[in-house]
Amino acid sequence: MAVARQAPYHCFFGTISVAAVVFLAAANGLPESKAITYVVRVAQETSINSTCVLLEDTGAFHFESGDRLQTKVLEGELSAAQLEALRQNLGKFYDLSQAEIEEPLIHGPRNLVDIHIFRKEGTKELLFRSAESQQAYAADLNPLLRWMYGLRKLPHRELSEDAGKRNCLPRKSLVLKSREENPPPAAPVRTPLAGRRIAPPAGRVAPSDPLVQPLVRLKLMQKTSSDARQTCALVAEDGRYRFERRRQKNESKKVDNLVAVGRLTTDDLNQLRSILASPALVGIRHREPPDGMPLNIKGAVLELSINRASGVQDLILTDSTRRSTFFYSGDADITSAVPLLGLIRKQIEPRAVPPGKASELNDCSQLP
Repeated sequence: MAVARQAPYHCFFGTISVAAVVFLAAANGLPESKAITYVVRVAQETSINSTCVLLEDTGAFHFESGDRLQTKVLEGELSAAQLEALRQNLGKFYDLSQAEIEEPLIHGPRNLVDIHIFRKEGTKELLFRSAESQQAYAADLNPLLRWMYGLRKLPHRELSEDAGKRNCLPRKSLVLKSREENPPPAAPVRTPLAGRRIAPPAGRVAPSDPLVQPLVRLKLMQKTSSDARQTCALVAEDGRYRFERRRQKNESKKVDNLVAVGRLTTDDLNQLRSILASPALVGIRHREPPDGMPLNIKGAVLELSINRASGVQDLILTDSTRRSTFFYSGDADITSAVPLLGLIRKQIEPRAVPPGKASELNDCSQLP
């Protein structure tokens, strides 16, 4: 199976991740038309087409639908009754969190649904990356999608693609500045990948509590003829760890989850540090794929983020027996990480137990 590494979910109109940035910018008070407030943005992307709608608080809607070759752009307005009915339907999503949406490891054709709900409390996003994850919420999602596609039957005006296509994104006020007011941005300071995720959520720890530094974070993806597995682990400098494993058999919709939280012994932590300091890992240099070349995941792919004194070492290791010149093969062979994976499997994985619910998983993004 060939996939692009860490790529955003691209829609033919743009990227859904771009939409999220715009929404966050609006929430943070960046320039926006004061006369316009929004109710919801819905987008669905499949392997053959993409459709989206942006609805204003007045009932006015902007609708786009098409494929890679052509996009239809429609604008119209809901009646007061139609707007109220939609608000009631959206209310069913208010208590749903992204963590509760469980994605499978094996899924069918591309089918992504992205929902942004605008409220006084802020913008809420729910992202369903597959038809399988949507199935559990079909009773609420299907009416919302039927509403979106049904907008084509309401009175509307059609705009040309060149004049009207804007990816169903909120309108932004343009502020012109002189060249002197736009200094070049400062170079961003690199923050360790694991370090950004290991800090406890804001408001849940006292200001005097020290920030625990990460030591290593790994994510292993494996695809075989019988199943798919995704394993991750996050280990902090003090030995505390979080481990998660997800497994799905072929021809099965069920995903089995395991979680382990604990602390390594002093001996195990010292052994881990010795493994991470080995020349087999220290000497590997990361290289980005040329021109977005996809990563070949016919076997195993290991993503590593190691916190070193000189900075963060990010690595992608793959199974050399599955490599092809048509794919990005990563930085080195996965055998370089055999001792590391062995320690995880021996000292941490046996302690893993099923979580109470899937929403307890966090992809090893923070402790505990």
